[in-house]
Amino acid sequence: MHLVKLKEKGQVTIPAAIRAQIDAHLGDLFEVAVVDGQIVLKPQELVSRAAPPAAETRKGVDISSWIGSGTGSFKTPDEADAFIRSERAQWD
Repeated sequence: MHLVKLKEKGQVTIPAAIRAQIDAHLGDLFEVAVVDGQIVLKPQELVSRAAPPAAETRKGVDISSWIGSGTGSFKTPDEADAFIRSERAQWD
C-alpha cells in the first residue's frame, strides 16, 4: 500500500509503481468517483479528433451533408474574401 499526501488545490501524486501497473502517462485523463466512501480513479480514453463520430452543432443538428458544399464557389481566396466583406458591409 502507498500513502500520498493531499496538497494545495486538491492535488495528489500517483506513485510511479502504481502508474506503471496501469500504464499511465503524463496528460492521461481519469474519471473520478466516490464508491462506498472511497475515491476511485478510472483511466479514460478519448475519441480522436481526427475522426469525429458525427458533425453536429450545439443544437444536435447533423451538418455532415453540408461539408464541402462550398467547394469551387470562388476561384481564388481573394474572391471569397471580397464576397464576405461585401456581405458584412450590408449588415450595418
